[in-house]
Amino acid sequence: MDQFVQFKKIITEYIKILDQIIILENNKLKTIAENDVNSLDKLIKDEQVYILKLKGIDIKREKLQKEMNMEDFSFSEIISAADGDEKQLLKSDYEVLLRKAEELKAASDNSKLSIELNLHKIDLLLSSLNSNADCQYVYDKNGTKPNLNTSHFASKKV
Repeated sequence: MDQFVQFKKIITEYIKILDQIIILENNKLKTIAENDVNSLDKLIKDEQVYILKLKGIDIKREKLQKEMNMEDFSFSEIISAADGDEKQLLKSDYEVLLRKAEELKAASDNSKLSIELNLHKIDLLLSSLNSNADCQYVYDKNGTKPNLNTSHFASKKV
């Protein structure tokens, strides 16, 4: 099989994985908006699986590039080395891959921003609780506030 055809298949694999990650990232955004921590945790675990799949594709790509004697070449440089129809097919797939990467970055940025906003809300809530006068005391096991007006005198004479 021609090496450029194999390279095209690798680009297609990248596109398929990115499509799945984009869907997952959009689901994460919905889950964050719903404050569903358990579902978010599951989505993050699923995301790790896709990241491992991407690493596998990277290994295949690096191996192929080595076989092609194009180890240090960028995608664009490899595509420009192809001929005729292969070049056009690689170029169009590469453009799709770039769009998917941009779409993933936008979705990821949205999720990150949403998480940061939720963390800011939590910080504000915690700071308002800490400034509340009732939160300055340690309560006893019955949930009653200690009486600070009592004095404790302990003799130091033995």
